[in-house]
Amino acid sequence: GTAKDPAKQHWSVRTKKWRYILYNNGAEELYDHDADPYEWTNLSGDARHTKAKARLKAQLGRMTGFTL
Repeated sequence: GTAKDPAKQHWSVRTKKWRYILYNNGAEELYDHDADPYEWTNLSGDARHTKAKARLKAQLGRMTGFTL
């Protein structure tokens, strides 16, 4: 089933400042918890946060063992 298939999972990583979410369809969300603790503004498309998003995605890949 879906629960056992990593390709069908959604992934999320949280640091003190950021939450990054990667959906199984490739969609992404990025939230700055310092400025937006309730996650109202998705910053994943904001070029100012490209490096933070890439760093979090890489961290997620290391944590899961999957190439994301």
